[in-house]
Amino acid sequence: MRKDISEYHALTIDVHNGKSYWNKRQKDIKSVYAHLKRYCKRHCHVFIFKKNQKDSEIRLVEQIQNYNGN
Repeated sequence: MRKDISEYHALTIDVHNGKSYWNKRQKDIKSVYAHLKRYCKRHCHVFIFKKNQKDSEIRLVEQIQNYNGN
C-alpha cells in the first residue's frame, strides 16, 4: 500500500502593493512556518495550500492575515 505524498505551498500577497509570490514548496506545515519566518520579512497575507501528489488535489489549509515576519 502506497502512502499518500503531500507537499505544502505558501502564497504571500503584499498588503501594500498586492504583489504575490509563491514560496518554495515544503514537505510539511511545520517547514512552511519555518520558511516564512526565515525568508518572509514583509507585511503580507499568507495562504497555505496542501497538494496531494496522488490525485493532484489542491486545498487551502490555512489563511494568515497581516503576517509581518514574526
